[in-house]
Formats: sequence, structure tokens, C-alpha cells
Amino acid sequence: ELAWSRGAPEAAAELAEQALALTPSRNAGAAHERRLSAARYRFEAGDAARAVPLLEEALAENGDRAGQQSDRRAETLLQLGSVKAQTEGLSAGIELYRRALEATRDDAVLSRTHEALALAHADAFQLPHARPHAHAAIAAAERVGDSQLLVRGLAIAAWIETIGGSDAAEPLLARAVELETLDDAVWS
Repeated sequence: ELAWSRGAPEAAAELAEQALALTPSRNAGAAHERRLSAARYRFEAGDAARAVPLLEEALAENGDRAGQQSDRRAETLLQLGSVKAQTEGLSAGIELYRRALEATRDDAVLSRTHEALALAHADAFQLPHARPHAHAAIAAAERVGDSQLLVRGLAIAAWIETIGGSDAAEPLLARAVELETLDDAVWS
């Protein structure tokens, strides 16, 4: 994590992969998290070819069956969707994001997945599909009570409303700014 935060994703990926290799087999949760971290760092370093197998291994470890619910599985599908959207096209990402939605009931994961779907549909010029996901991201973030997640959802929804020519963006942005201001006041 430290190497990544200092702008060295390659080093972070190497360290995460070493940590993964040293993780005892009885510690499946830690191994899964380290595999996801290594994949994220590989992708950030521009090495999608090495990120994809790590994510596919993580899916296989958690049982990649349609309809199976698992927050771990959903997080993995969400991350794999982000990689595939960039490397294989938006439709590949959208399909994985949809599978992630089916796999979880965790509101934080749902919010991030709806965000990803909203952005992917908007990037594909499918605004009628993007809007409901943007607003679903907001609703899930409100249920979690995570102001950063909520601000991000509001900003995405405002962007989608703006490019769609709607007047609905202004109150969304005003609410996002208000939440950011409150967050800043709490941490000052």
C-alpha cells in the first residue's frame, strides 16, 4: 500500500504478490484481499495482462457460479469489470458489473457497482440506462451512511443529468458540495 501511495504501482504489485505467495493456505480471506490488491496494482501499473489472471483466480477460489451471492465475489467481479471495460470494451465491463449486482446485497458494494454501471452506460452513450444506475448508487450510499460514497454518487448523477440536458444536475451538485463542506468541517 505504501509503495502504491508513493506512486510506485509496479513495486506495490510485486510486494502484494510476494505477500500472497507467503500467505498460509488456511487464511483464505487474507489471500483473497492480497490477490485483489496485486491485481489492482498491476492494472494501475498498466499491466492488465497480469491483473486479469489474478482476478480470475480470485473468482475461482470463491466459486464463480451465476446467482451465487458473496460480497467477496461481487468485489472481484466489480474489479474485473473495470479491467475488462478498459481492455475489451464497455460491454465486457457492463456484463461483469451486472453479475456483481446479482452477487451482493451489501449497500457499499451496490453503490460502487451502480456507479460503475452508470459511468459505463454514459460512456457508451446509453443515458437512459445510465440514469437509473446513478440514482441507485445514491440510494445505496444513503443507506450506508458513507458521505464520500454519497458525494461521488451525486457527482456522477449530476454529470449524467448534465450531459443528458436535464435541469436535475444543479440540486445534485448543491447537495454534493454541502456534504463535502460538512466533511471538511468535521476533519478541520
